[in-house]
Amino acid sequence: MTIFATQHIRDKADISWGEEYVLGLVEMTEPINTTRIQALVLKQGAMVYSTAQYHIEQAIAKSFIRKHKDKEDGRIVYHSLTEKGKKLMEKLRDAEQR
Repeated sequence: MTIFATQHIRDKADISWGEEYVLGLVEMTEPINTTRIQALVLKQGAMVYSTAQYHIEQAIAKSFIRKHKDKEDGRIVYHSLTEKGKKLMEKLRDAEQR
């Protein structure tokens, strides 16, 4: 997403560009686990592992992402957007298209 076109929405939602980036990855690939998110952001040169982990935790704390365990292997934790996260992503996409 274009970071300048979406700045006013991030300000209202109290999220950073990094959180927007992580939300976008989750939306495009959900359900996705933390390791996969970290691998993608590193591959894309967007941020380092620890920064990605921080943004994931912030998005969870703000109820944009939820964690859920794999039904067959409870050790695996996946991330998906909440309804609140889906609505935010919709607003971000709309702003970018203007």
